[in-house]
Amino acid sequence: IVDEAQDLSPEAYKLIRALAPEDENDIFVVGDGHQRIYRYKVSLSQCGIKIVGRSHRLRLNYRTTDEIRKYAVKILHNIQVDDLDEGVDNHKGYMSLLHGTKPTVQSFGSFTEEVEFIISTLKDNTVAHARTCLVARTQDMVNKYIDALSKSGIKTIQIRRSAPSGGDKLRIATMHRVKGLEFDRVMIAGVNDMVMPYKTALNQADDDLAKEAAETRERCLLYVA
Repeated sequence: IVDEAQDLSPEAYKLIRALAPEDENDIFVVGDGHQRIYRYKVSLSQCGIKIVGRSHRLRLNYRTTDEIRKYAVKILHNIQVDDLDEGVDNHKGYMSLLHGTKPTVQSFGSFTEEVEFIISTLKDNTVAHARTCLVARTQDMVNKYIDALSKSGIKTIQIRRSAPSGGDKLRIATMHRVKGLEFDRVMIAGVNDMVMPYKTALNQADDDLAKEAAETRERCLLYVA
């Protein structure tokens, strides 16, 4: 069984194919190109894993509210995403069964103002700190928020490998680390110019094609968060 299939490399799939030779019932693969947050891009058929005529697209979202789903999908508008093989994937027919409030966007003139808003939101007590996660693009930013919130008396615990057990502490994570987890409330902080898309990631691109791919990964990362 292969989960998060979009984030595995061609070499990994060739190893999987070698471990599980082709048979009537050998490999079960689950993935979503819209959630690809690493550089790997793979064609399963080229790795010896034939999915043409054997795949099925899951369209019902049981985790996210439809309001959040609609907001997230807009982030990938006009972005071409592959179906993990030779075709193109899409969000046609994609829907959520849950409903809730629409995501809100707040703008601030400084980091201090943003932190003050985060603190006031946390103090409303409608959602426990343990069921809330503050998400930021980089580890340096995570450290910055931890420091600022700690000075205000808010206890935090950083998610590193999985959802931690830390009592009623505010969870904090990078966008990469929060993938696959779920909370009652998520605050994506510091979505600023030079940060989203991350300037360093774009500057490392060798040409326009690589830069476009890097921006797509940044969009996917925000989509996942």
